[in-house]
Amino acid sequence: MPIFVPVTITAKHVEDVAKQLRGSTGLGGLDANNLSQLLLRYKETSEGLRHEVVELTMWLANRFPPWSSYILSRPHVRASHCTR
Repeated sequence: MPIFVPVTITAKHVEDVAKQLRGSTGLGGLDANNLSQLLLRYKETSEGLRHEVVELTMWLANRFPPWSSYILSRPHVRASHCTR
């Protein structure tokens, strides 16, 4: 098994990446420009969204999310793909 290296991500990382986003599609069909604006433009609201992105990214990078979390976020994934 490979060595597990914990990843630390901050709101500053999210802000830096948001400034560099390019492309026509992104999360759930949201284009890069709209996502960038949501992450940067709206002061406290954007700050809260950046914090949530940090929490989600840290959870996915440093833990082993249960299969149920993937199924809830991706309804097209069948329950038969889950192993117990």
